[in-house]
Amino acid sequence: MFDTKSAIQKFIGLSQPEKVVKLKAVLTIVQNALPMYGDISIQLATVGNNIAEDTLDMYYTMIMKNLESLQGDSLEQFKNDLTLFKQALTKEVAQKMDKDDLDAIEKTFQDLNM
Repeated sequence: MFDTKSAIQKFIGLSQPEKVVKLKAVLTIVQNALPMYGDISIQLATVGNNIAEDTLDMYYTMIMKNLESLQGDSLEQFKNDLTLFKQALTKEVAQKMDKDDLDAIEKTFQDLNM
């Protein structure tokens, strides 16, 4: 389902500010399936562009590996959450979100082959 190697390679090729935006998008998408990464969201919100690139790479790789390991009920729940999340990105929600954030979320869905 996930092409994690490709997603990680694409991520590593991004610039540092792009990585911050991308990581925020990934965390937004996976927050229900992987709630243990909430502290990364807080860190990104507070220091964002001051996080070292290798740290961003490590976070992204960890998240992708955890997504890859989802199986059975957890995987089905994640797919359901994703479907609901995509449906929630209605015009009302989209109007309240930054265009860059929306673009990053859409690209992230594509990277995850969704």
